[in-house]
Amino acid sequence: VEGNRSGLLAVLDRRAITYDWSLTKSTVTLANGSKIVCGGADEPDRWRGFNFAGGWADELASWRRPDAWSQLRFCTRMGRARIVATTTPRPTALLVDMVADPRVHVTRGRTWDNADNLSPDALAELQRKYGGTRQGRQELEGELLTDTPGALWSLAMIDAERVDTVPQLDRVVVAIDPAVTSGEDSDLTGVVVVGRASDQLYVLAD
Repeated sequence: VEGNRSGLLAVLDRRAITYDWSLTKSTVTLANGSKIVCGGADEPDRWRGFNFAGGWADELASWRRPDAWSQLRFCTRMGRARIVATTTPRPTALLVDMVADPRVHVTRGRTWDNADNLSPDALAELQRKYGGTRQGRQELEGELLTDTPGALWSLAMIDAERVDTVPQLDRVVVAIDPAVTSGEDSDLTGVVVVGRASDQLYVLAD
């Protein structure tokens, strides 16, 4: 909110929009009576009971509490309610699901697109250190990388081998890779179903 150049108040000042900022209430009140309620994503229950016309979720892929997004969606429901999410494209389950949703409009941007507002020395160092790397593709080029580095099979390999029908199977095996813990940050439990017909293997579910 109080960021020096790109904070909300700085943007309102540049647009000559009159406002009142209450730090104690974390609320920006505009001259026309509209209110902007500000807060973090670590307290999902804070958003219960509101009725918003729009929302802005910043660095969504870094939110440690995915239910914070759910609560924001529940309370953003006035008129043509919309939410803008700005984030580094880390391949979290929430972000991957959003990108696949045809109702979501995706806009991508590269660090170089904002070069006029960034230090040339910093950009040169970032390019030298991360240019051409996987981390650079995510952080600098804005790519959503869903494949796991070093994986034996990529999504492209799996997609290329998909079939519409499966013959009568001689044997079916269900394999489970359970999560060791059950907390919010725990890994998912993996389940794979594989069938065999003659010498051909079929992955039925993953």
